[in-house]
Amino acid sequence: MIKLKKHLSISLLFVFLFTTIKVNAQISLDSLQKAMKVQPRYILMNIDSEHCLYCMMQKKRIQNDKNLLKKLNNDVYFVMWRLENQPDFVFNGISFTKSKNNQYAGNEFLNKYAKDPHNPVGFPAWLVFDKNYKVIYRYFGLLPNSSINKMVDILQAAEQKTASSKK
Repeated sequence: MIKLKKHLSISLLFVFLFTTIKVNAQISLDSLQKAMKVQPRYILMNIDSEHCLYCMMQKKRIQNDKNLLKKLNNDVYFVMWRLENQPDFVFNGISFTKSKNNQYAGNEFLNKYAKDPHNPVGFPAWLVFDKNYKVIYRYFGLLPNSSINKMVDILQAAEQKTASSKK
């Protein structure tokens, strides 16, 4: 019984530590619309769920990598949000609201943008959008920071290539 209490206490502490993390490199969904009008960029979106341990681990890993945070802040619009806590929002001019049967506003968003005929939606969910809000990449699961870094590098290279071809 004592082992069970100790294990439960450690587990609760673990959950508390990971749920209070805030990643500073992110932009909110509310700010994204305005930012895209001023300076269109690729959007890297991470959606997590309340009781997802992998989501908590992902958030902690990102928070502890200062170089990655800098890249996320400077090179893309990094949007991180929790499915259960996201209030109604607008994305690409489309309003996503809580449904009459109490489904989260994010469920409607996931149905529109995250569905992949070959893979079930899971958390953490990673979506990459181009400057026209078209989904160009989907991944469901924990990503190593090295993979996130590579993804940002690829998006930044594409951004630079597009900018140089316009000159």
